[in-house]
Amino acid sequence: MNEHRRVIMIGAATILAVIGVFLWMVVFDKGELAIQAEPIYDVSIEGSGIKGVRTLTCSSNPCVTPLPAGDYVLTFYKEGHESETARTMITRGDRALATIDFSRIPTAGEITPALKHFEYMSNFFEPIKTEGFALEFDETFQKQRLMKEEEVWAYFDRPLDDVSYFENPTGDQVIVSEKSGSLYAVNHAESSRALLGTLENVRAVEWSPSNVHGVVFTDSSTWWLDLESGSLNEWGWNIEPTALDWLDEETIIFGTTTDVESLNQSGVDPLTHLLAAVQTARNASPQPLIVAEYDRDAEAYGVIYELPKEDAGKTIEVTSNDAGGRLFYRIEGRVFEIAR
Repeated sequence: MNEHRRVIMIGAATILAVIGVFLWMVVFDKGELAIQAEPIYDVSIEGSGIKGVRTLTCSSNPCVTPLPAGDYVLTFYKEGHESETARTMITRGDRALATIDFSRIPTAGEITPALKHFEYMSNFFEPIKTEGFALEFDETFQKQRLMKEEEVWAYFDRPLDDVSYFENPTGDQVIVSEKSGSLYAVNHAESSRALLGTLENVRAVEWSPSNVHGVVFTDSSTWWLDLESGSLNEWGWNIEPTALDWLDEETIIFGTTTDVESLNQSGVDPLTHLLAAVQTARNASPQPLIVAEYDRDAEAYGVIYELPKEDAGKTIEVTSNDAGGRLFYRIEGRVFEIAR
């Protein structure tokens, strides 16, 4: 082999090697991204394997696209839903999976009197009426007895003075509140009576779906009631009973003007922070009304829906349909359902 041919062959081998390295390092150094989400939505892709931002519109599920190997940040956009963010890593020859559950941005639609179920839904806001209870003195046992119609519910060792009654929705339990502050729980089904403690000026009780828990309203605060343990603990909100309801056994929904998400800060006593936040809102100009939620298990607050600015300063009522989990609010006689 002459020198000229040898040089050509070495050059050709070098070029092939360079091309091979390029193909291996660039062209073939790819994987796939598969996104599982309800279409149609857009996703912006940023990462070490590409320059700038790549935008993709997905109309199928899963939505699959090739990407160079690297680390990526994915931002998802869907009309009427909150944006979502995810991180993923693409490796050569593999498929990375990203699963996204979009959260609907809550909206409120008015339920007008012309609608078929307007009166039925309006009844969700009506408080439970406690009727038929009375205290009588039992000459035989020399005790005061609690009667409902002609049935004996409980006996008390001393006369009670100026009593209010708060019956649960199923009609088998009642909270008996004495003006002096004594608070009793009477369970007719179990024929039991328990002294819960002392709490003055009780004006309402909002029962949980299972009737095991409740929110007790006084003139100045709210208290958690746990009938399983017989405990009362202050929650701190001073709101109207009509502005609060149970969404489920652990979640409260209520109307407020307070920045509830600020109450989730760590290192802050929740009750102290809450009282300060409520006082600040009370001293300020009318703040936007929101329908908020509180998860008792997680001890976390969240915003469900912010009402239009024109509703600031108005009185809001909040309720839920326990069976279907539907949320409603009423303001100046107008009823709205929150879709989320």
